[in-house]
Amino acid sequence: MAIIVIDPGHGGSDPGAVGYGLREKDLTLDIAAKTCDALRSYVADVYMTRDTDVDMEPAQRAALANRLGAAYCLSIHINAGGGTGFESFVHVNAGDRSLALGDIIHRRVSSFYNSSGFMDRGRKNANFAILRLTQMPALLLENLFVDTARDAIKLAVPAFRQQIANAIAAGLVQALGLKLVSPADQMGGISKMKIDGLIVSDHDSTENITWGTFAAVINRSIGRSSLGDQWNPAGEVAKLKSAGLIFSDHDEKGEVSWGEFATVLNRLRGRSPWDPVAEIQKLKSDGLLDSVHEPVEVVNWASFAGVFNAIRAN
Repeated sequence: MAIIVIDPGHGGSDPGAVGYGLREKDLTLDIAAKTCDALRSYVADVYMTRDTDVDMEPAQRAALANRLGAAYCLSIHINAGGGTGFESFVHVNAGDRSLALGDIIHRRVSSFYNSSGFMDRGRKNANFAILRLTQMPALLLENLFVDTARDAIKLAVPAFRQQIANAIAAGLVQALGLKLVSPADQMGGISKMKIDGLIVSDHDSTENITWGTFAAVINRSIGRSSLGDQWNPAGEVAKLKSAGLIFSDHDEKGEVSWGEFATVLNRLRGRSPWDPVAEIQKLKSDGLLDSVHEPVEVVNWASFAGVFNAIRAN
């Protein structure tokens, strides 16, 4: 099983870069935790060099990765200096495998930033300690600029940080060839939904759920729609509202947050009322979630399939 170490840069007495009321150490810890969570659906052991706000020297971080025998180490940072955009670093003496894996992850994360309107500043090399002292392929990511207003506005949004984490996780999945954790029937949760006639096509597990698709799956599961119906995502959302599972209109192309996701599923199970924090806690207390999520975080396909299949099995 692949061992992956995620390193949230800075921490403790070292805030890292600061700007617009944001501190690098807080942002990197949050993105790292979200990245680990996004990787839970894959066959891999994922560790963080720190999971709280503590002082930790680069040598300690590298030593942890080396001691674990990690297959890969990814260090998450936020840039500063008045620029904008995303860039990645490998060590100046990086080997061929480190270069190749870094390129794959860079392309995946860069694609996300490009789609969000941010520039790719390129693949670079440096003699950073975390890259120099680790004994496995390693990459350091600089995610936007905390002291640039446009970048900071985005970094301040938990849902955007979730998207960053999803892109990083997707890059790691592709680079390391990670496989989905299979349930007893040896099918991934998304594949099971396809076989059961709830979805037509395969989906990337780190892809975020949109309201149109989410509504269609729910409606198909309760017999209000079928795969044979003409695809009408706006109509599916309207059906969800008419069924009393949502009470307000949603853009079919908009992404579903955890608070809304948990509420719909709890209403489907006859457990309401609207309180996004409590709704998520209900899913966890019922054994349908391993960890609690912020209500504004966006749900990805892996989480959707895992929770929804567990509900259907009960």
